[in-house]
Amino acid sequence: MAAILGGYVLMLAFAAALATALQHGAHWSRGEAMVCAGMAAFVVYLLAGLRAFVAPSAGRAWGELLAVAALLAALAAAWR
Repeated sequence: MAAILGGYVLMLAFAAALATALQHGAHWSRGEAMVCAGMAAFVVYLLAGLRAFVAPSAGRAWGELLAVAALLAALAAAWR
């Protein structure tokens, strides 16, 4: 469950943070930033799933995924 749900939450937070950073920092159009961030987010989803399976415990997997997702969501909100 951590690999699927936690990875999905992390993927969404990463996509939001990257799209916002590209849109405001690199002055990309909204569409370009969203497409690029969405495609890069699939790599993050894969890596998050792999990390969840090698974590020593389920609690640690959830903790790591949600902590990074919360950090990225906070960055996306701050950049907005």
